[in-house]
Amino acid sequence: MRKITIIIISILAITHIANSQNCTNCDANNTIIPENYSSALGIENTSTGQASFASGKLNTASNMYSTAFGYNNLASGQVSFAAGGYVSATGVYSIGIGDYLKASGSNSMVIGTGGGTSNLLTNSNSNSLMIGFGSTKPTLFVNTASASDKTGTIGIGDVTSPAAKLRIKTDSGEESAMFIEPWTWNSNQWSEIRIGTQNHAVRVSANYGIEFKTESNYIFNSQNARVGIGTNSPSEKLEVNGTVKATAFSGDGSGLTNVPGSNYWVLNGNDMYNSNNGNIGIGKTDPNTTLDVTGDVKLTGMLAVGNMPYPSYKLHVKGNSDDWAAVIENTYMTGNGLKIKGAHSTYPNKPILQLTDQSNNVKFIVTTGGKVGIGVSGIPSEALDVNGNANINGEIVCGGIEVTDITEWKDYVFEPDYDLPGLSEVEAFIIEHKHLPGIPSGKEVMGNGINLAEMNALLLQKIEELTLYVIRQEKEINNLKEKIYD
Repeated sequence: MRKITIIIISILAITHIANSQNCTNCDANNTIIPENYSSALGIENTSTGQASFASGKLNTASNMYSTAFGYNNLASGQVSFAAGGYVSATGVYSIGIGDYLKASGSNSMVIGTGGGTSNLLTNSNSNSLMIGFGSTKPTLFVNTASASDKTGTIGIGDVTSPAAKLRIKTDSGEESAMFIEPWTWNSNQWSEIRIGTQNHAVRVSANYGIEFKTESNYIFNSQNARVGIGTNSPSEKLEVNGTVKATAFSGDGSGLTNVPGSNYWVLNGNDMYNSNNGNIGIGKTDPNTTLDVTGDVKLTGMLAVGNMPYPSYKLHVKGNSDDWAAVIENTYMTGNGLKIKGAHSTYPNKPILQLTDQSNNVKFIVTTGGKVGIGVSGIPSEALDVNGNANINGEIVCGGIEVTDITEWKDYVFEPDYDLPGLSEVEAFIIEHKHLPGIPSGKEVMGNGINLAEMNALLLQKIEELTLYVIRQEKEINNLKEKIYD
């Protein structure tokens, strides 16, 4: 109250000085600029802004129409106001009132006390009010309105951007963000929070506990929402740790009390198991396996078959022997085998079948677009994409074969320095080896096969050499003709 009284008196004094149209300076090491109509009262104050005012000790008003009074305050924003001790008002139209404060946002206001000279309570948010005491964090924050015909939002606690009309945030170690209590807790008195209308409320009393009031339904619409009664960690949509009393159950659950065989079901933490060593039948009176179902089974989650802690896919089958991990069999004579539906046809590169080794290296892949890859690391680029050798015991029927992995072609035969063997030399090689020079023998072909690219290149070389022999013979024939006619 004392500070507020001092502030009011000071504001009146400032108004009187401003109306006098003259600068004022009680010279006790104060600094002013007379031509700016700045004024200073007290000791070691600085007032240099136009029509600025500083009063007290060690205060600075450095911008136009700025005011600083008290002790060691700074008003450096236009039309800023700093009052108290160690207060800085640096934003345009900013106001700071109290101790150890800073208002740096335009049109920002901060009131109260900070945590000391190095721990200021700072409001850097434009068009807002911050109030706090003894801390660098606010207790109350009022945010700007979204429009001139709207109202702002309020934060209580360390909140400077309230996401609702009122947002409350506790500090570390606090258990309660809001505490509402009646005038006495020992009688039939209620503490009530109303939402929407007076007929929608949550209220508490000492005699009745918590009561929910509504004109409509109680809805828990979160997909993962669970309700626990007598437990802090429900594992199902409704989990009750204790006895449930009801006059009736709707549907096939009617009369669940004393269900035969219910003693076999045992809870283990959040899990439940059947302690009976026999088999369980659904739709069967004589189950042959641990679980024997006659009828359809629908699963919305994942299914694990084999020894694994939990499945990683919708259907996860894991074998642990040399036998097959899974077999799909249709014993009907004209029945079909396995059909796999993949992604939509607009996504042709999505895999619908993929075979990998234990290190997840892809060995075989089929895409929605009908492409098959063998040994390729990514999506196959052709209808059949094979990275490696293929052993085909039969014929290949195709519209064409394109060989791209070619390292050498035989056009060097037409180079001037090519050593074209003479026909007599070729004849001698054929007589001795029974095949052309540079061409593998029949024995080699039968034993090792041929490389199409290499063989085509070798055949081209022979065709190019044959062309050179024909050209040479034509020249010799022409020479002979000239000699005969001469």
